[in-house]
Amino acid sequence: MRWIALAAALPLLASCVTLSEEECLSGDWRAIGFADGAAGRTADYIERHREACAGTGVTPDLNAWLAGRSQGLQQYCTPQNAYALGRSGRTLSPVCSGAALPELNRANARGQRYHSVGQEIRDVEREISALRGELGDLAADSPDRARIESQIGRLRSSILRLRAERQLYASHP
Repeated sequence: MRWIALAAALPLLASCVTLSEEECLSGDWRAIGFADGAAGRTADYIERHREACAGTGVTPDLNAWLAGRSQGLQQYCTPQNAYALGRSGRTLSPVCSGAALPELNRANARGQRYHSVGQEIRDVEREISALRGELGDLAADSPDRARIESQIGRLRSSILRLRAERQLYASHP
C-alpha cells in the first residue's frame, strides 16, 4: 500500500522540480535566467532552482541568471505578450515596471476580456444546446414549446451581441 501512495506522489514531486539534473550540471545560468524572464518568473524563482540543483552539488550563478532574466523580461514585458497572455486567460506577472506598465496592464485586460467573452459565448451555446434537448423531449403540441423557442431566440441574440463585442477585442491595437 505504501508503494502505491509513493508511486502516486512521484509525479507531484517531479512537478515541483524546476530543472533536471542535466540542466543543473550544464550550468548555463544565463540561458536559464533568460527562459525564466521570458516566462515572467519573479526574482525569487532562483530559490526553486537552488533547491532543484541541491542534490547535484551545483549552486546557481546568481549574476548570470539575473543578467539572462533581465533580457528575458524585455521579451515578456511587451504589449503584444501582455495581450497574448490575457487572451489565454492569464494575468500579467508582477515583474514588469516602468512607464510602460499602464500600457501592459491595458493590453492584458483587453486580452482577458477577449477570453472572458469567448467563455460567455460557450456558456450560452451550452444553454441553447440544453434547451434544444428539452425541446426535443416535448410533445409537438406542448404549451412549453413556445416559451423554450422564445428563450432560444433571446440566447441567439445574446450570442450575436457577444460575438460583436469579442470582435472589438480580437487584436491588440
